[in-house]
Order: sequence, then structure tokens, then C-alpha cells
Amino acid sequence: MRFATGKRRLRPCPLLLGSDATKGFSFQCLIMITSLLMPLGNVRLAAVALQPTHASSSEKQSTQVTDFVEAVGASGVVQRLPGVIVDVTGKGVTLQGLDGSIRQIPCEKVIHIEANRSATYWESQQALKESRINEALSLLYQARSDEPRAWVRREMTAQIVRLLHANGRYGDAAREFLAAEFASDPSSPYWSSIPLVWFPEVSLSSEIQRAEAWMRAGAPVSELLGASFLLDGSRGAEAVAVLKRLQLVPQRDIAMMAVTQLWRREVQTADKAKIEQWERICEGLASSLRPGPCYLIATAWRAQGDIERAMLAYLKPPILWPENRRIAARCLWEVASLLAKDQTEFGGVARRLQTERLYQELATSYPESPWSRQIPKSQGTN
Repeated sequence: MRFATGKRRLRPCPLLLGSDATKGFSFQCLIMITSLLMPLGNVRLAAVALQPTHASSSEKQSTQVTDFVEAVGASGVVQRLPGVIVDVTGKGVTLQGLDGSIRQIPCEKVIHIEANRSATYWESQQALKESRINEALSLLYQARSDEPRAWVRREMTAQIVRLLHANGRYGDAAREFLAAEFASDPSSPYWSSIPLVWFPEVSLSSEIQRAEAWMRAGAPVSELLGASFLLDGSRGAEAVAVLKRLQLVPQRDIAMMAVTQLWRREVQTADKAKIEQWERICEGLASSLRPGPCYLIATAWRAQGDIERAMLAYLKPPILWPENRRIAARCLWEVASLLAKDQTEFGGVARRLQTERLYQELATSYPESPWSRQIPKSQGTN
């Protein structure tokens, strides 16, 4: 079982959100997307608005050591439990009560957690909120080095991995991930930060030797990363063999990521029946593992010429998983590009405005992405 965890929030669902400061779509952008989809037919995309709790200034400056866990009790009543959070794992939360007793709270019972953070951490989240990625990374490294709690360090490491991945620093992201204790534990809520490759990346050329070593390391997670890095290159055949073998490992999440990685080889040729099968497989994944497969499904629909279904699939990562910044940014770029091509067919001014809004969302929310630098100047995003 995987659950969501954030700055102070833990939800009983399989979605790793990263941080409250991770910027999702603005409410205005969600309204825009609704209007964007209406002319395309009756297909509707349901997006759940996850409203994180933001700490006040007094909360951020508090020196109290007491944490809180909101959990569903035996009678179904939500309880607010004070104490000190000892650990956060795929099994749930370990809470030391005020009387010193230890309580294990299963993840499916946990609704929300609150825990103190350092001033440096809060500064990193503000930098992230303002899309100052390099500054956020620097502050997170500092906050992690000063943090005594192992579970908080793991949470910070997962966020560092995601931000390195967002910057296209695949090798650095992979090394951070593989050095983390949660790398070998797919049940961990932080495992879904694994920096797999879902579309061709120029920066991978400098990581070939390391990826070859990972692919031969004998550890399934290292092999998965190595094969993912090498799948589109000259070692593609070897990577395919490794991924096919990994489909049989007992760790389900590793096996399923190997399955979906192989979709990259068929994304331009898959027929309707196969893509629909991929959609069913994707729905069976933990939610936090769906962004990459969702991108491939969208690209396959585009190759089939089904632009409506492609756009619906492309929109899911930036709406539902904005913390996976690189995939979210790429998907925004793909949708905006499709709309730009279809402006004439769907009617000039309205479609052009929708395209400009998507480009603006890309430029504002994901300025570190290479696609934000490819936005046509004529779109007026400045």
C-alpha cells in the first residue's frame, strides 16, 4: 500500500505529492482546461482538487516538538493524535505518544500528518513555489544535512530526486535515488520518485557507462534504471532483455515499471486495442507511478490520430501529478502544440487563447524545462 505524503500531509491514497509548495495547476487553469475540453466532445476528465494545508508564520516558527496525526479510529471517527512521528513507511506511521507509548497507524487509516520543519526547509519550499529550482535544491541539501529525523531526510531526498529530474540531471537524480535507503523498498511512499526515462533525452549520452554498470549490478532497481537510460540507444536490445526479465521479479512495482518502460518501443505502432490495454494496466498502477505511462498512452493515441484522447491523457500528469515536473512540463508542451496545429479546424480566436494559456502555464510553472524555452514568442507568454 502506498499513500500520499507531503510537507505535513499524509493521505490514504497511492499518490506521492512531494511538497505542499510543489506548484500544481491554478484554479483558473483548471477552469480553462474544462472549457478547452468541452468542444472536443462528451469525454470528460475528472480531476480531484487536493488542497494542501499551508502553515501560518507562527506554525513555521514554532519550536514545539509535538507532531500530530489525524487518523480514522475503530469507530470510524477521525482522531487527532499528538506525539512525535518516529517513522513513515509504506506500512504507515509510527507515532510515539505523549506518554511514551509507541503506536503503529496503518496508512489506510491516516488522513493527515503535521510535523515541524526547519527554517531552511521552509525557505526551500518558498523557492520551489516560485519555481526557483536551483535555489530550492541548494536549500534542500542544506536542510537535509541538518535534519536529525530519518523519515524527514527520506522525504527530502525524494524531493531532491524529483527536482534533479526536473532539471534534466538524470544521472544525478539516479545516484541520489540509488543511494537512498528507500530505493530497495518499492513499498516506500518515496520510491515513486525513481527517475525513469519516458521520452528521448539528449542529456543521457553522458550517462551511458554508469547506466551499463547499473544494468549489470544484479539489483532489480539498479537494472531498471540502467535499462531505462539505455533503451533508446545502441544498447537498446540489451535493455529490452533486462526489462523483459524484470517483468518476472516478485516486486510488483518494479515489474510493472519494466512492463510500461517497454511501451516506449511500441508507442508509434500500437493499435487501438493495445492502447486500451495499456490504459487498463495504467489504472492498476499505484497512482504515483502513472505519470510516465500516461505520457506514453497519450503519445500512442496521437500516433493513431485520435487527438481528443491524446490531449485528455496528456492533461492528466500536469493536473494530477504536478510534482513530477519534467513529465508534467512535457505534457503541457504536447497539448499546447497539438492545439496550435488544430486552431484552424476548431476555430481561430478561442483555440488560440487556449493555446496561449497552456504555454503561459508551462512558462510560469515549469520555467526550468527545456520546453518552456521553446515557446513561440508570438504566444505572448512574457
